Amino acid sequence: MSQPVTTLSRPMPADADLSAPDPRATDGGAHRSSPAEQGAALQDQRAAATAVQDTPDTAARRVHPDPTTTADLNAADPHVTGADTDDTAPAVRPLERFLPDGPSAGTPAVTVNGSDAVVLARRDTGIHVYRDGAVLTLDARTPAVGITDPRRRENLLRRAVAEVARQRTAQRGALWRVAEEHAESLEAIRDYAIGRHLSGDICRRGMDDFLDHFDFEPYRPRVRVTYTITGSYEVEDSDTDAAYTDARGYLKADLGEIDRVVEDSDSFTVTVDDVTEVDD
Repeated sequence: MSQPVTTLSRPMPADADLSAPDPRATDGGAHRSSPAEQGAALQDQRAAATAVQDTPDTAARRVHPDPTTTADLNAADPHVTGADTDDTAPAVRPLERFLPDGPSAGTPAVTVNGSDAVVLARRDTGIHVYRDGAVLTLDARTPAVGITDPRRRENLLRRAVAEVARQRTAQRGALWRVAEEHAESLEAIRDYAIGRHLSGDICRRGMDDFLDHFDFEPYRPRVRVTYTITGSYEVEDSDTDAAYTDARGYLKADLGEIDRVVEDSDSFTVTVDDVTEVDD
């Protein structure tokens, strides 16, 4: 036995004549609608319900849908949860997008995990940021929201610049101290090897090989030579005073033939013992 089909009627217009007979009513008013008629009636009822519930705002959104609610907006980047065409929009984006070479570089001041931060630079696989008075590294995919308030952003950037400058100065000082300590350690190692050689524990060749292997300054000991030269010479057509003056001013030792003389290491004093006339 077939089940009776419920009749779905179209909504009655407000000015409809209630006394007019229903042209579809037959057999004592009973009428069985066809499937096509039922489908048409259902669509009409849905449209009527929508018209009643619509407000001007919902109707406008149905005609011009909000781009932030479209399903394919973030298909290119699943980490973006807001409109990505406006860098000042409060949308959540990966932290790396706010890098100087990123699409949101115009907004380096962001909010990360509830704290304001400034995106500084990429560090290996992470991102250097200034946050809570310190510079730290966060994952490149950390969710962040750009700060669009100019005053809040400027204040944050000023604090970040000051902190980065302070840390740079401190790191330079630390690097200089490390370099100085390293140089002092190398000099102590060289002095130790030379001292062992001078005490007879290491031969000269062994010490030289050690210094050369570790690129130390070669050991070049100095030897001082103290000398006394006694001599005489004669000049002609001169008197004793002129000969004495010339000897004091120009007499000196010639070291030109001496090997490996240290430059500017020579010193001497000329003492003229006697100046006398020579008899023919």
